Amino acid sequence: MKKSIQRVLCLSLLAAVLAGCDKDNTPPPTMLSKAAPNLMRVNSIWSTSTGSGSDQQYLSFAPALNQAVVYTVDYTGTVAAVSAINGRKLWKVSLDLPISSAPAAANGLVVFGTMDGQLIALNSANGKKLWAATLTSSLLSAPAISNSVIVVHTHDGNVIAFNAQTGRQLWLYAGSTPDLMLEAGTKPAISGNTVVVGFANGQLAAFNLQNGVLQWMRPIAMPSGANAIESMVDVGTPLISNGVIYDDAFHGSVVAVSLIDGSLLWQHALSAYQPVALANGKLLVTSETGRIWALDQKTGQQIWVQDGLQYRFVTGPSVAGNAVAVGDYQGYIHWLSLDNGQLLARSKIDSTAIQAQPAVLNNQLFATSSGGELAVLQPAS
Repeated sequence: MKKSIQRVLCLSLLAAVLAGCDKDNTPPPTMLSKAAPNLMRVNSIWSTSTGSGSDQQYLSFAPALNQAVVYTVDYTGTVAAVSAINGRKLWKVSLDLPISSAPAAANGLVVFGTMDGQLIALNSANGKKLWAATLTSSLLSAPAISNSVIVVHTHDGNVIAFNAQTGRQLWLYAGSTPDLMLEAGTKPAISGNTVVVGFANGQLAAFNLQNGVLQWMRPIAMPSGANAIESMVDVGTPLISNGVIYDDAFHGSVVAVSLIDGSLLWQHALSAYQPVALANGKLLVTSETGRIWALDQKTGQQIWVQDGLQYRFVTGPSVAGNAVAVGDYQGYIHWLSLDNGQLLARSKIDSTAIQAQPAVLNNQLFATSSGGELAVLQPAS
């Protein structure tokens, strides 16, 4: 492999220092109040163990939701499907593979990548293995599925498309990666016949879904620091809505650009890299330090900011009902008002970290911990 996962993930993301260095400049995590905020009731719907989780590998295993079924993976090769309604186990398979990406589920498939460079597709109804394809390196971000095409962004910076039914490679865009980066490839986003990918060199690019032809590429962050760490400009996972792409970049900006030609609609100077969310005209962003921002979807202007969770290794935001939810390194889900960012409540789902942006279905929040716990929560209306 071009780089080991340890090299990619050895960066203490919020500390901006390398793990293992003698000196750690990390500011301490913001301490939580002894009494949790009690301005909103949160109902626990159900919870279950999905296996060993990321097995201390610092991987982000968000659950995949499709047609009222939740699909989960763990690092040791366990893939499971449970009912989104009550958590009843539908099937579970043990593949004895080092799974390294969150799953994607659509069109009868569950697809995920491995540390040793495989893309695996299972039948979503029963877990039966359908095919395996060889990647150019490990895969740490979830695949994207659109009809008959699966697109992945591999650890070595390549973008590769496969036939969803057979696993045959359709096209490959040869990307590149800097010596040091926060992530080993963010998840592609697909809209119609266009796939959008953010790269670790600060570039955002759009490709033709069918043939991989580059349609446009634009920088949303430029390396400019005095050292390798300060020059990191990883671009986050794009979010596409109504012909507009929303994205963020470490040591860069939060931007809105046109899906058609990549032209800049607005930008807000803010260092961030977690996935963003949209709700009620607001773009929700988790900054590098763990501040939660709400920006105006049309202009990028600040609406509110919540700084009570800084340095708690907060996930990207999710929206359930009129509340914004983020997970943290101690297994808490924090609930904020979508209107003004006020902290409303907090829920403990596990003693291990929540590293992946929670998923939402029917105003219910599906959160997974690094220890393999899956919990479903719902804010009271």
